[in-house]
Amino acid sequence: MPVQREKVPNGTFFQLSSVDSFPIINIKLVKKQVLFLCAILLLAFTACSSKKVKGPNGITYNNAIEYNQYIVDKQTEVMHMILSYVETVQKDPQSALENLSVQAKEVDVMIKDLKGMPAFKGNTEMRDVAVETFSFYADVFRNEYKQMTDLILSIDSTGGTAEQMALNEKITADVTRREEVMVNKFLKAQRTFAKENRLKLEENKAEKEFEEKINSYE
Repeated sequence: MPVQREKVPNGTFFQLSSVDSFPIINIKLVKKQVLFLCAILLLAFTACSSKKVKGPNGITYNNAIEYNQYIVDKQTEVMHMILSYVETVQKDPQSALENLSVQAKEVDVMIKDLKGMPAFKGNTEMRDVAVETFSFYADVFRNEYKQMTDLILSIDSTGGTAEQMALNEKITADVTRREEVMVNKFLKAQRTFAKENRLKLEENKAEKEFEEKINSYE
């Protein structure tokens, strides 16, 4: 039976195991974010809608399903980028740090493509909120992930301090709050889009693939 999941995740960041030990990636928090985003965006749509539109990005969308799928495909790329970052930062924090700017620029390109999507039957809400969501993740790659990776590298040499613990908690709390706002906005926009185009939201089968990948890190 089709299910629309609406769980709000904790932040996808790092938790220091103690002030005198090397920080570890909290894989359970990563799992919550990645799978939650799968539930929001990586959804299968079924409908009998047909409305061909073409946007400034040069892409033609033959119906509401294809319009949604364009966003889905971009989100899938972001999820793989997050998983790649998590895997790399556990093995080689310096390499992960150096790659963050590249990943942020890749998300920037996606944002440009999303901005080039046309309105669908006069509705631009889902597209606009998707742009906001992707902008949030570009910002995370540039700032929070960088800060936390710097923190890992510094704790590796200092052993960790109470101040570093406090910084970790502050960053995590701030991003969790911002992420929750974005998630709720997108859920609202997606429900509106689905209702207007008589689409049925279903659980995404690709979720299992992401879950298995994340479980392999535990």
